[in-house]
Amino acid sequence: DVANAVLDGTDAVMLSGETAGGKFPVEAVNIQRRICESAEKSIDYDSLFLRIRSRVLNHSPSGLSTPEAVCSAAVDLAAETNCGLIIAITETGATARLLAKYRPSQPILALSASLSTMRSLSVVRGVRALQVPSFQGSDRVIHNALEHAKQMGFARVGEKSLLRTTMRSIFALLVCSLSLFLIGAEDVAPEPAANLPEDADLVIDKLVEKQCARPTKKGDSISVHYTGWTLQDGKKFDSSRDRNRPFEIPLGAGRVIKGWDEGLVGMCPGELWRVTIPSGKG
Repeated sequence: DVANAVLDGTDAVMLSGETAGGKFPVEAVNIQRRICESAEKSIDYDSLFLRIRSRVLNHSPSGLSTPEAVCSAAVDLAAETNCGLIIAITETGATARLLAKYRPSQPILALSASLSTMRSLSVVRGVRALQVPSFQGSDRVIHNALEHAKQMGFARVGEKSLLRTTMRSIFALLVCSLSLFLIGAEDVAPEPAANLPEDADLVIDKLVEKQCARPTKKGDSISVHYTGWTLQDGKKFDSSRDRNRPFEIPLGAGRVIKGWDEGLVGMCPGELWRVTIPSGKG
């Protein structure tokens, strides 16, 4: 009965009263878990995904909603890229449920600031919920989630994880994004810019922090994607760093980015832009 329930797509199974109230409730739960795991291993997830998607499309003449289309694509992408984990940032749990609907073989780690959302997701198939204080500083939230996933055995170093996020812009438009992360020591952790010449003009392509520009002061640090630097003679340019890897710039007396409280405040999170910090001029 337990195995058939799993094969039929049941989200969660529970012990009946007489079994749970017997002499060996812990052993009964362990056996039930082993049956569930064994049944899961016999599932052909690729064909299951195609069957579910076909059935959903047949019942949706007008097409899938944007969130469901993205979640469906996320499950497909996770399979195509051999991801070991899917991370969902969700407020209500809807994103995690849509991902689970398409029965990925990977576990889903749902990040939510809501305790009630986290509790409701505990009975959704394949979903493990993790409460986060907020989604501010999303890079750090993702980094902590990957560390949690490694500690819980959901992901291993060298595996890929897929991030599925939904957020509303200032225009109340739904923005959906998918990002791939490689599990390892360099997940999102920035590299210190220890070798940056003091007389360099630093060129920045993109801020890493997913927040609007803010005023800076001496002693702050910002994370950026590195483009290169030129020395004062203008003859040397170093672009040897991996541009996809962020690193931190300590803002000292000569490297305070001024004017953020004026012309740059309106820039939106994640927007690409270019800044040059002239050496010694702030």
